[in-house]
Amino acid sequence: MASGFWLLALSAAVGVAVTLWVVHSIRQLRRYANAMEAGKKLPLPRIQGELGELALAMQAMRQRVEGRDYIEGYVRALTHELKSPLAAIRGAGELLQDPLPEPDRQEFAADILAQTQRLQSLVDRLLELSKLEQR
Repeated sequence: MASGFWLLALSAAVGVAVTLWVVHSIRQLRRYANAMEAGKKLPLPRIQGELGELALAMQAMRQRVEGRDYIEGYVRALTHELKSPLAAIRGAGELLQDPLPEPDRQEFAADILAQTQRLQSLVDRLLELSKLEQR
């Protein structure tokens, strides 16, 4: 009877220890996930087993999300850069529809060519970035 009691007590102690370890690991992962959501950068918790693999997956996910944020910011900046030459081309094109003296017409045509060259430069830079991102 005493042996059974000790065996039961030992099993309960092992069960409590495993439960505390799992709860502690999950709390570490929760803190890490909450910090990611808040934009903070905490070090990856060191956890063994499947929970450690989950932590690694969360870190990989965070890195992918940060990469997307970078790309989103770059696209916003690029869109802003594209608007200026397009507006200049549109304005010069509208002015060229009306009768103009030859020097003014040549000036607006030169503006259109300069702005299209600027657009081509922006597109070329975007293609270079795309090549770098693929690597």
